[in-house]
Amino acid sequence: MKRVAKAFARVIQFASTVSHRVGISILLAMMFLTAADVFGRYFLKRPIVGAYELQEYLMVCVVSLTLAYCAVEKGHVVVDILVSRFPQRAQATIGAITTLVGLCLCSVITWQAVMYVQRMLVSGLVSATLKIPRYPFTGVLVFGMALFCLVLLKDFFEFLSRAVRK
Repeated sequence: MKRVAKAFARVIQFASTVSHRVGISILLAMMFLTAADVFGRYFLKRPIVGAYELQEYLMVCVVSLTLAYCAVEKGHVVVDILVSRFPQRAQATIGAITTLVGLCLCSVITWQAVMYVQRMLVSGLVSATLKIPRYPFTGVLVFGMALFCLVLLKDFFEFLSRAVRK
């Protein structure tokens, strides 16, 4: 069982790292797009048409693709003033409970995002200026949230194993 858990953790680590690198690359592209738009707007009097729309879409990709990596690296904010004073088993139990709650909430978000992608495919919803379909970006959100759910699932089982350890 430990071998399966370690293999699952390695796969999650690899997938979240790749996803993170893609997200950072998109962030770099956003930076260049913003700089080019500002340069065009103020120096050439010709801004990039649809740059604001692209920034909105790309920001969804950046956040959703880097969320899982942040969770793997334990980079999210944790306030443990009270919990850190508890015994290890109690800390692990509280960690398991809060991770399970987070997993449930993120699973609902992922499920609803899948439903939203399906509705957007049927409706053909596109952006106002560039007429870019919205469903691919929501699909990226679904991928990022599903990966985050897998990280939370891994963390839940780690907390649970610590809580039941003798």
